[in-house]
Amino acid sequence: MKTFEEIYADTVKQLNCNYGEEFAKAMFNAGREVSLAQHLEATTKDTVLRLKLLSFVMLTFAKLSCDTNAADISLSSTVTIKGKKYFTRLSSVTFEDNNKTLEERAADIADYILASTPICDFKDVLIKAILAGYDLRKEDFEED
Repeated sequence: MKTFEEIYADTVKQLNCNYGEEFAKAMFNAGREVSLAQHLEATTKDTVLRLKLLSFVMLTFAKLSCDTNAADISLSSTVTIKGKKYFTRLSSVTFEDNNKTLEERAADIADYILASTPICDFKDVLIKAILAGYDLRKEDFEED
């Protein structure tokens, strides 16, 4: 992606004139802000654009996760949609490809729960699992 300075130099060369860098920079930035707002607004109406934006956000979260050495990054928010209040959470779990997938980790945890608990009532097993708050990013199982 070209910087303002590169675009300005190309434009000056193309038009063979210089109308003032500060004014041009202000117009460039204003145009960029309007363009970004227009593109973000367009994503609300276009599923393909929404998926592209989410892919970009996912990549951004993964890079941030690696840069900060955080396996899980999430944003929580309260939003009002059509007059109704909702709570929402966007989360990214990032780990190296030599680790087990979340599905494999979940299967290991399920096996551990089933093997360590005499099943009298399966609902009790699920309640214990939920209350324990199993962390899918952990490789080991700590005993209490």
